[in-house]
Amino acid sequence: MVTDPFLDASGKPRRLRGMAILSNSPWVAELAPRVGFDLVWFDLEHGSLGFSELGQLCQAAESAGAITLARTADAQRTSILRALEVGVRFVLVPMIEDAEQAREIVKNAKYPPLGGRGFSSRSRGAGYGLLSMKDTLQQANERTRIFALIETQKGVKNVDEICAVEGLDGIFLGPGDLSFELGIPGAFGSPELVKLMVGCIHSAHAAGKKVGLFSAPSPVLTAALEAGCDIVVPGADIGYLVTGWQKLLETIPAA
Repeated sequence: MVTDPFLDASGKPRRLRGMAILSNSPWVAELAPRVGFDLVWFDLEHGSLGFSELGQLCQAAESAGAITLARTADAQRTSILRALEVGVRFVLVPMIEDAEQAREIVKNAKYPPLGGRGFSSRSRGAGYGLLSMKDTLQQANERTRIFALIETQKGVKNVDEICAVEGLDGIFLGPGDLSFELGIPGAFGSPELVKLMVGCIHSAHAAGKKVGLFSAPSPVLTAALEAGCDIVVPGADIGYLVTGWQKLLETIPAA
């Protein structure tokens, strides 16, 4: 039985708090949900992560109760399909800028009647074929969530039509890339950037879609929380390891 990840045990809405695992360490992927994170993010767009490793990382994170999310390298069918076949639950596709692209990723991620995902009966994502074909397809469609990453001005402009695409579960917002395109790189306190992000959240919610955000603590993150953002990933293991180590070193004189 597939449960709604956005509801707690009592059936009340909940926000998913996530952590990106860029170290590709199964132990850290398991540790994050043991600490309390609901979702673990893996990245196929940047870095060296492969699909075999991704499957192992999913097993580690899920063993501790986490929801797994993978950002694909691109919007190609094989990129989406292979992430799903190793068992990723949430798939995030980068650089989506219009409804046509959004419809295509839904087609690649969902089985009929929602899409046209290719069928493999013995993959981890298909439950190793232990259920009937009908039940496998139904549970996979219920379990799989597909998100479009909005990270350009064109994507923001077309957010309403993107969110209107049937079968798309939601959007993620990329304030980093958008800030570069706006000519204000890294200015996460910019009123212009904050306004665009909040506007996208309201548009998505009006269409009945979920919204996620990858952002370190900043005015953008604060505004997104106030606007009811459904998934928040406030950083990555490597980043927090760096800052933690740096602070630790400050407490220990070199001589």
